[in-house]
Amino acid sequence: MSATTLVARPSLGRRSGTLLRRLTANRVTGCALVVVALLVLMAVLAPLIAPYSPTTVDLTHRLEGLSGAHPLGTDEVGRDILSRLIYGARISIGVSVLVVAAAALVGMVLGALAGYFRGWTDHVIMRAVDVILSFPSLILAIALAAALGPSLANAALAIAIVKVPVYARLAYGETLRVRQQLYVRAARTYGIGSGWIIRKHVLPNIRSSIIVQTTLDLGDVILLIATLGFLGLGAQPPSPEWGSMISTGWHYLIDQWWYPTFTGLAIFVTVMSFNLLGDGVSDLLEPTSRD
Repeated sequence: MSATTLVARPSLGRRSGTLLRRLTANRVTGCALVVVALLVLMAVLAPLIAPYSPTTVDLTHRLEGLSGAHPLGTDEVGRDILSRLIYGARISIGVSVLVVAAAALVGMVLGALAGYFRGWTDHVIMRAVDVILSFPSLILAIALAAALGPSLANAALAIAIVKVPVYARLAYGETLRVRQQLYVRAARTYGIGSGWIIRKHVLPNIRSSIIVQTTLDLGDVILLIATLGFLGLGAQPPSPEWGSMISTGWHYLIDQWWYPTFTGLAIFVTVMSFNLLGDGVSDLLEPTSRD
């Protein structure tokens, strides 16, 4: 038995613990991680911790201020704002994670194929990417969502289409670097298939850059979902989506300030926490990016 086989690899739990310690070593990143964890936990446990149903109408208590029964007040039809914010976290965080994951997966595969095969594959994929990237992301997302029709699913699809080119461009550049490495050239020399090389060599070596980009994109996607909801192109009433809540609540800002204010604070805290956590992950996985 060779000496290399006697070296035990660190367990998954040990690696996760080390990563967690390195993340929390920075106080700002550590605080952001705690807030994100609490938000995710709140979204998961929404049916257990929300004091009321987010869609139950109670006109006898419409537009009530802060009280023991309704800590964050009620909206124009008497629905508890705290309950709607808790359930709204499910929509904003859950949909953003799905959108970013789908965009990252599709973009990584397309970018890897274009960067590895070059030629006409490169031209077709990357020219399509350039066309999409030539439009401002928000304007393109609004146009796609409007064309598809107002719904949360269509808004998520529109945002995913906008985000795919970002990951494709990143994966393309990383693949061009990886395909020149000695182990890739050796694999091609020995006649190993392109599919095997892409799966075993290219994708694993561009993964860290993709992960960094996903952590940085989560906050942006949450904001895009809220923007489309505010414009009436996302989740439709009575769904407790944060953007649609602000779209209605801003009309009551002067007299019933709690209605839009707490919803806006929820978006601000969530987006800021994900952005700070993304910066921390970026510094951890790609420390040279700080220079």
